[in-house]
Amino acid sequence: MILSELTWEELAGLSEEHLIVVFPVGSTEQHGLHAPLGTDTIIAGYLANAVKKHPHVLVSPVLPIGISDVHKEFPGSLWITPETMKCFVGDILRSLSSHGIHTCIFVNGHGGNRNTLYELCRDTTCNHGVRCFVFNWFESIGDTHDTLFHPGVLLHASEVETSMLSVIDPSCIRYGKIEESSDGASQVWQKKYNGTIISQQVRDFSASGATGDPKNWDGGKGQLILDRAVAALLDLVDFVVEGSF
Repeated sequence: MILSELTWEELAGLSEEHLIVVFPVGSTEQHGLHAPLGTDTIIAGYLANAVKKHPHVLVSPVLPIGISDVHKEFPGSLWITPETMKCFVGDILRSLSSHGIHTCIFVNGHGGNRNTLYELCRDTTCNHGVRCFVFNWFESIGDTHDTLFHPGVLLHASEVETSMLSVIDPSCIRYGKIEESSDGASQVWQKKYNGTIISQQVRDFSASGATGDPKNWDGGKGQLILDRAVAALLDLVDFVVEGSF
């Protein structure tokens, strides 16, 4: 079920027991020259909507802006502070709780959101009676992307995300820009000196804003990654419903 498509009466008629809000969280930030600013949001929304038919799932509207200040030098990148995210999303969780919905799984599409979501989940679970879990698709599938592409493959606007986008919405990719994006991509994340991070600003280590080698995208591999992520999310939903932890 999708929350925004229900009426209040329909929602009130649902059994609150074991009802889980699946909350997609993405970002609006540069993804190289070939992929849209909303890449992370597109992926998170796709995964959340893929489980909407589960009898215990209620899909919330997506949060399209995240912790993305490391991309601030690229036009169009938007960001909020961790404090703002925790306050805003925390209020949403408390409003859901007031309607008897006390469990949430965040479907996170952006690595920069992880720590903030972890802190939010700890606070709401410990202090506000709302159980929260963070599902990072890129961690849920183990070493699938390493196996399909190569060990240590990067994710941001790389061959991995490009492959996934080619399945979800192939029209959003600027195919004529993939090679240029790849030529200016970084093979590392963060700029370091003797193991010490000296810059986390993406502009300092990636000319195009991309990482990896997006010209090696593969739709078949993208489909496999998406399928495994959806399966992992469904498995987590069932695990949370069972409550055997």
